Amino acid sequence: MSPIPDFATPSALGEVRAVRAGPISLPGLARLRRATVAYVDRSAKRHLLPDEIDVVFLDAGGVLLYPDWGRVSRILAKHGIVATSVQLAEAEFPAKRRMDDAGFRTTTGDITEPDGYLGWVVKAAGIDYDHEALHAAARDFQDEHVRANLWSVMPAEVPPALRRLRAAGYRLGLISNTEDNLRPVLASTGLDAYFESLVLSSEVGSEKPDPAIFREALRQMAVSPDRVIFVGDFYSIDVAGARGVGITPILLDAKGLSPDRDVARVASLNELAALLAREPAHRP
Repeated sequence: MSPIPDFATPSALGEVRAVRAGPISLPGLARLRRATVAYVDRSAKRHLLPDEIDVVFLDAGGVLLYPDWGRVSRILAKHGIVATSVQLAEAEFPAKRRMDDAGFRTTTGDITEPDGYLGWVVKAAGIDYDHEALHAAARDFQDEHVRANLWSVMPAEVPPALRRLRAAGYRLGLISNTEDNLRPVLASTGLDAYFESLVLSSEVGSEKPDPAIFREALRQMAVSPDRVIFVGDFYSIDVAGARGVGITPILLDAKGLSPDRDVARVASLNELAALLAREPAHRP
């Protein structure tokens, strides 16, 4: 999508009209920039044409599956750090935005943070902790993840959304930076039945945003990038990686924390399915 000039705002009909040149106060400039960002986001969604999409690739962690924060809470408790599963689950969203702002371009198991993914989440939760205790908990977190993939909780909306996408005629594929111990999770949740291909970084020797993992997914599905979208939850890994091979990215922004990103966003897979199928989003 072509960039929209800084000083532009959407009209009632959705076109972009120039703002009269001249001095602009700082509050006025801020309002114009917010309007521009909102317009960019809506425009990106409007240009997501279902008839031009054959394949929907999805990330696993943060899209289909979330960490088992109950297990993580128990790991922290062993080291004297008190955090409920609800606190951790809520803190993950701002933590991910902070990771994105830091511009990391690696896997969740090797993030530029002394205590890895867990460290980001604990710090975003704003709870009290001892630094040495957190170091030890982070090591246990990683060991537990290697033993049995921690990204193992499937939101209730996921299967219905995938069924809607399949029913609308889309082929589904998975692209994930993960260990091969994700496969038992996909099997136990029944998620593997929805996908024609499962491309895991540990099995192909490439991690997003590296183009190789996306190209392998395209090869397995025998599809060209211009007929594909990829849904992920990290801008620096998922959006940048998809764009690098010509795939249209969609950012899953469940809490609306990334309105400034130059990418189409959805709050849920249910919203994605409604958008692609041109149906009203289901409201439970």
